[in-house]
Amino acid sequence: MVVFAELQMQGDKHVHVNSGLLKILQKSFDKKRIDVFCDERHKIELSNYIENTDFYNFTNFKYTGEAELKKSAVLKKTVRETLLAYKIFKYAKKEKVELVVFASAFPFTSILLNFFSLLFSQKTIICLHGDIGVLSLKRKKLTTTIYRNVIKFFFLTRPAKVVLLFYGKTIEEKLFNKFPNFNNRNTISIDHPYNYDTKEISDQFIQKSNVITIANIGTGLMNKNSHLFYKLAEKQRLNVENGKVKFIQIGNVSQEVLSYSNKFVEIINNNTFIPFDLFEKEVNKADFFIYFFKEDSLYDLCPSGTFFDALKYKKPIISLRNPFFEFYFKKLGNIGYLCDTVEEMSETINQIIQDNSEKYDDQVLSLNRATKLLSNENIQKEFMDQYKRLNI
Repeated sequence: MVVFAELQMQGDKHVHVNSGLLKILQKSFDKKRIDVFCDERHKIELSNYIENTDFYNFTNFKYTGEAELKKSAVLKKTVRETLLAYKIFKYAKKEKVELVVFASAFPFTSILLNFFSLLFSQKTIICLHGDIGVLSLKRKKLTTTIYRNVIKFFFLTRPAKVVLLFYGKTIEEKLFNKFPNFNNRNTISIDHPYNYDTKEISDQFIQKSNVITIANIGTGLMNKNSHLFYKLAEKQRLNVENGKVKFIQIGNVSQEVLSYSNKFVEIINNNTFIPFDLFEKEVNKADFFIYFFKEDSLYDLCPSGTFFDALKYKKPIISLRNPFFEFYFKKLGNIGYLCDTVEEMSETINQIIQDNSEKYDDQVLSLNRATKLLSNENIQKEFMDQYKRLNI
């Protein structure tokens, strides 16, 4: 038997990666039941994406997602997750569970997962997400320093039975190069599982309009360098005014980034929830997705879910150069453009405006092939090869 627990991300958060990981585990541990512990809303969301539900036995807890967004809820959140984790480990011991997988956990809780794994002598996988990105931040803010030290302590106290699962080989390499004192034994690195199905598009190419639409998707934040989107749009002001290019932000924008906004970027549904059907409708209007993650930033150690959105919706990429994107550009072929500066991005857009659509169609073809190369079936083989080599 295998236990899968999502302690931190509730409701529809991480539903694509978690449903993908469940499919990988189900195929890896064929005919073994998977007990899933998650909040009641997350169960509903997962059920939309997983088949063969007979393999899964759900145990749900109360949804607390919105209440725990407050900074004042840190202690309450840690206590809730810790109590749940203890019950899960106790249950795993009683049922002689082969493996416990934590899809995510609050950094403070992760330290206790180390302790519980040691206490119950339980083989455990902890999946690493954006939380470890704080190790790349150079800010001296008190909360950043506390989180950074907590996460360092988690890595330094990790026992042999706790396996780290990275969503990207470059993230693992970057972490251990940056912190050689961290124990790098018993790790697994796989491509980010993702649900590439969508009702809004098919494998047929989406025809471009005369106006090239460039979209920045997801929440606009300073640690994503989202403010540079407005700087780029201003550099393209003549092309915007002449109806050759359009810039849209699909997702909320932080107040700090909003202070950089200008009339050359259209913001869709700022400060309001975007229903998924509207989100898909808006992203399908775009011709390109754009990214501003730089090297030596938060996203050195943080997998970009929106990168895989580009693959899903077959949108060629314009991005600043960083290790994560460089790795996938080499792996997947011509899927867009990597640039060293915002100025080079602007020059690239000028070239795109002048070019014919042949290069664009080649990029869409590469993106179409990429979703097959990064299928859950292929990731499952990658996962199992590494799992069998673990020294536990």
